[in-house]
Amino acid sequence: MGAYPYHNKKESIYVLGFYFSKDRKQVVLIEKIKPEWQAGKLNGVGGKKEITDIDDNAAMEREFREETGIEHKDWEHYATYQGRDRRMEVFCGFGDVSQAKTTEKEKVVIVDVNNLPENVMRNIKFLIPLALQDDLNPTTFQEDDVGLSYINNYSNDEKEKERMLECETKRIQKERLRKKTRRGLA
Repeated sequence: MGAYPYHNKKESIYVLGFYFSKDRKQVVLIEKIKPEWQAGKLNGVGGKKEITDIDDNAAMEREFREETGIEHKDWEHYATYQGRDRRMEVFCGFGDVSQAKTTEKEKVVIVDVNNLPENVMRNIKFLIPLALQDDLNPTTFQEDDVGLSYINNYSNDEKEKERMLECETKRIQKERLRKKTRRGLA
């Protein structure tokens, strides 16, 4: 855990994985039920790291096995989302997506990478292309009060960086407004 630059012992740690077909044309996603703000949306496979997980990779292996029935051990870490009280480690893997099946309440869905459905979580639209880069460099996203303010190693294309930051900042701002509205603060 000390390998990550923003580790905080009080934070919650989550893992998120994208399992692609070997030809990189399809990806396994989950149709979310919980949390409420993700209900009906497609997201990568993952969940909260448990105390019994020896590291983030072990948490990713366990979550993927529990949710899809596939035992996959070759996960590659490629991104970190760091918030105030949570951290999400993002992984990618490759294999036979046709073996993925629904094993829990949330439905397993296999989608074409180049034709993502409208109901995907917004960050999926850049996390999937990021995972499929030929030269995979771990990327860190730092969230602050305004939105996504820190990024490294994503791309040399400044317009692409700007587009991605704008997309994530809007997502974070909408999420915060939704939370305030539910609490009656907006």
